[in-house]
Amino acid sequence: MPGLEKEFMLKEITRKIEGCPYLFFGKFKGLKANDFSQFRRSIEKVSKSCFVAKNSLLRKAMDSSGFPKANGLIEGAMVLVATEKDPQVVSKFLVDFSKDKESFRLAGAYIDGKFLDASFIRELAKLPSRIELLAKVVGGIKAPITGFVLDLRGLLSSLVSVLDQVGKKKPA
Repeated sequence: MPGLEKEFMLKEITRKIEGCPYLFFGKFKGLKANDFSQFRRSIEKVSKSCFVAKNSLLRKAMDSSGFPKANGLIEGAMVLVATEKDPQVVSKFLVDFSKDKESFRLAGAYIDGKFLDASFIRELAKLPSRIELLAKVVGGIKAPITGFVLDLRGLLSSLVSVLDQVGKKKPA
């Protein structure tokens, strides 16, 4: 019976991590149950899934899903956060949570086909979000167009003013 249970758990872990280009690993030794429950409820808003699994099963699931070897990343009490988009938002959440709770610390991440350490997650969290970057790009594109339109409006206003003055000087 234990073999069947572990096989089911392995399939479930594999299902959760397959197709996720971004995986974040955290260590939570000594984290209170209430804090962990709060963490899971909050992280579900910005990620695909968040779960705790036995390390041996997690390693097997990652091997069967085609991930490279984690080389010492998966040790101790681990929480895995999987997301398909906006890794910056997840990293910001994890960094903020690790600042609030000393018993939670970042272990690393799998991003763009590579395993990265916790310092990369901290640097990623400092970047502006995708929406902010898009807003800056749109603002940058919009600024010259707005300036051009305002210049044309000024020229047209000046032309109308000159024509009005010429019309007042010359009687019909």
